Amino acid sequence: LSIPAAAPTAVAAYTRKRKGVIIRDPEKELSFKTPAETPKLKDKGKGILIETPKPMKKKDQIELDAEYARKLHEEINKDHEEINKDIDWDAVIDHVIQKSKENPQYINRYQVMKKRPQTESEARKNMMIYLKNTAGYKLDFFKGMSYDEICPIFQAR
Repeated sequence: LSIPAAAPTAVAAYTRKRKGVIIRDPEKELSFKTPAETPKLKDKGKGILIETPKPMKKKDQIELDAEYARKLHEEINKDHEEINKDIDWDAVIDHVIQKSKENPQYINRYQVMKKRPQTESEARKNMMIYLKNTAGYKLDFFKGMSYDEICPIFQAR
Protein backbone atom coordinates (compact mmCIF):
# COMPACT_ATOMS: atom_id res chain seq x y z
CA LEU A 1 0.00 0.00 0.00
CA SER A 2 1.25 3.28 -0.78
CA ILE A 3 0.33 6.26 1.20
CA PRO A 4 0.53 9.35 -0.79
CA ALA A 5 2.36 12.06 1.08
CA ALA A 6 0.51 15.16 1.66
CA ALA A 7 1.51 17.90 -0.59
CA PRO A 8 3.60 20.43 1.28
CA THR A 9 1.63 23.62 1.71
CA ALA A 10 3.33 26.92 2.09
CA VAL A 11 2.31 28.90 5.14
CA ALA A 12 1.32 32.35 4.08
CA ALA A 13 3.30 35.10 5.68
CA TYR A 14 1.56 37.61 7.98
CA THR A 15 -0.62 39.45 5.53
CA ARG A 16 -1.89 42.19 7.81
CA LYS A 17 -0.41 45.61 7.19
CA ARG A 18 1.90 46.70 9.96
CA LYS A 19 1.18 49.97 11.62
CA GLY A 20 3.99 52.34 12.38
CA VAL A 21 5.51 51.70 15.78
CA ILE A 22 6.63 54.76 17.69
CA ILE A 23 9.27 54.24 20.31
CA ARG A 24 9.33 56.98 22.90
CA ASP A 25 11.94 57.85 25.44
CA PRO A 26 10.14 57.95 28.84
CA GLU A 27 12.63 60.39 30.40
CA LYS A 28 12.05 63.03 27.74
CA GLU A 29 8.30 62.58 27.85
CA LEU A 30 8.03 63.01 31.63
CA SER A 31 10.25 66.04 31.78
CA PHE A 32 7.72 68.36 30.19
CA LYS A 33 4.37 66.68 30.86
CA THR A 34 3.55 65.25 34.26
CA PRO A 35 5.75 63.84 37.00
CA ALA A 36 5.97 60.11 37.32
CA GLU A 37 3.28 58.69 39.55
CA THR A 38 4.50 56.97 42.64
CA PRO A 39 2.49 53.93 43.59
CA LYS A 40 0.45 54.59 46.72
CA LEU A 41 0.99 52.02 49.40
CA LYS A 42 -1.96 50.83 51.41
CA ASP A 43 -1.72 51.77 55.09
CA LYS A 44 -1.63 48.57 57.09
CA GLY A 45 -2.08 50.32 60.44
CA LYS A 46 1.35 49.44 61.78
CA GLY A 47 2.43 53.04 62.40
CA ILE A 48 2.74 54.79 65.73
CA LEU A 49 -0.66 55.28 67.33
CA ILE A 50 -1.38 58.91 68.14
CA GLU A 51 -4.24 59.27 70.58
CA THR A 52 -6.74 62.00 69.87
CA PRO A 53 -7.43 64.25 72.84
CA LYS A 54 -10.57 63.16 74.67
CA PRO A 55 -13.25 65.76 75.28
CA MET A 56 -13.29 67.09 78.84
CA LYS A 57 -15.81 65.74 81.27
CA LYS A 58 -18.52 68.12 82.37
CA LYS A 59 -17.28 68.18 85.97
CA ASP A 60 -13.72 69.04 84.88
CA GLN A 61 -15.02 71.75 82.55
CA ILE A 62 -17.04 73.31 85.38
CA GLU A 63 -13.98 73.33 87.66
CA LEU A 64 -11.85 74.89 84.92
CA ASP A 65 -14.50 77.56 84.25
CA ALA A 66 -14.81 78.33 87.97
CA GLU A 67 -11.05 78.74 88.28
CA TYR A 68 -10.97 81.04 85.25
CA ALA A 69 -13.86 83.10 86.64
CA ARG A 70 -12.07 83.40 90.00
CA LYS A 71 -8.89 84.66 88.33
CA LEU A 72 -10.84 87.11 86.18
CA HIS A 73 -12.77 88.39 89.21
CA GLU A 74 -9.54 88.94 91.16
CA GLU A 75 -8.03 90.83 88.22
CA ILE A 76 -11.10 93.07 87.86
CA ASN A 77 -11.14 93.81 91.60
CA LYS A 78 -7.44 94.64 91.50
CA ASP A 79 -8.00 97.10 88.63
CA HIS A 80 -11.04 98.58 90.41
CA GLU A 81 -9.06 99.12 93.63
CA GLU A 82 -6.24 100.82 91.72
CA ILE A 83 -8.70 103.20 90.06
CA ASN A 84 -10.47 104.02 93.34
CA LYS A 85 -7.18 104.74 95.12
CA ASP A 86 -6.54 107.66 92.80
CA ILE A 87 -9.96 109.28 93.36
CA ASP A 88 -10.26 111.83 96.13
CA TRP A 89 -13.89 111.32 97.13
CA ASP A 90 -14.03 114.45 99.29
CA ALA A 91 -13.08 116.54 96.26
CA VAL A 92 -15.74 114.80 94.16
CA ILE A 93 -18.47 115.52 96.72
CA ASP A 94 -17.35 119.15 96.98
CA HIS A 95 -17.47 119.43 93.18
CA VAL A 96 -21.03 118.02 93.04
CA ILE A 97 -22.22 120.39 95.78
CA GLN A 98 -20.63 123.36 94.00
CA LYS A 99 -22.31 122.43 90.68
CA SER A 100 -25.67 122.06 92.42
CA LYS A 101 -25.33 125.57 93.87
CA GLU A 102 -24.39 127.01 90.46
CA ASN A 103 -27.28 125.36 88.57
CA PRO A 104 -30.17 124.56 90.93
CA GLN A 105 -32.55 124.35 87.96
CA TYR A 106 -31.27 120.88 87.02
CA ILE A 107 -31.78 119.55 90.53
CA ASN A 108 -35.23 121.14 90.78
CA ARG A 109 -36.23 119.62 87.43
CA TYR A 110 -35.09 116.16 88.60
CA GLN A 111 -36.94 116.48 91.92
CA VAL A 112 -40.13 117.56 90.15
CA MET A 113 -39.88 114.53 87.86
CA LYS A 114 -39.46 112.24 90.88
CA LYS A 115 -42.45 113.79 92.71
CA ARG A 116 -44.76 113.59 89.70
CA PRO A 117 -47.41 110.87 90.23
CA GLN A 118 -47.58 107.90 87.87
CA THR A 119 -50.15 107.91 85.12
CA GLU A 120 -52.66 105.07 84.97
CA SER A 121 -50.92 103.50 82.00
CA GLU A 122 -47.52 103.61 83.75
CA ALA A 123 -49.01 102.04 86.88
CA ARG A 124 -50.77 99.36 84.79
CA LYS A 125 -47.52 98.56 82.98
CA ASN A 126 -45.55 98.36 86.24
CA MET A 127 -48.19 96.06 87.80
CA MET A 128 -48.16 93.77 84.76
CA ILE A 129 -44.36 93.48 84.84
CA TYR A 130 -44.39 92.82 88.61
CA LEU A 131 -47.02 90.07 88.25
CA LYS A 132 -45.11 88.53 85.33
CA ASN A 133 -41.87 88.38 87.30
CA THR A 134 -43.24 87.27 90.67
CA ALA A 135 -46.46 85.34 90.08
CA GLY A 136 -45.57 83.83 86.70
CA TYR A 137 -48.32 85.48 84.67
CA LYS A 138 -47.81 85.84 80.94
CA LEU A 139 -48.21 89.28 79.40
CA ASP A 140 -50.80 87.85 76.99
CA PHE A 141 -53.05 87.25 80.03
CA PHE A 142 -53.32 91.02 80.56
CA LYS A 143 -54.10 91.92 76.94
CA GLY A 144 -57.28 93.95 76.71
CA MET A 145 -57.53 94.39 80.50
CA SER A 146 -57.85 97.86 81.94
CA TYR A 147 -56.16 99.31 85.00
CA ASP A 148 -59.28 98.64 87.11
CA GLU A 149 -59.29 94.93 86.13
CA ILE A 150 -55.57 94.45 86.89
CA CYS A 151 -55.69 96.22 90.31
CA PRO A 152 -57.57 93.41 92.17
CA ILE A 153 -55.11 90.79 90.86
CA PHE A 154 -52.18 92.96 91.96
CA GLN A 155 -53.67 93.64 95.41
CA ALA A 156 -54.38 89.92 95.95
CA ARG A 157 -50.65 89.28 95.67
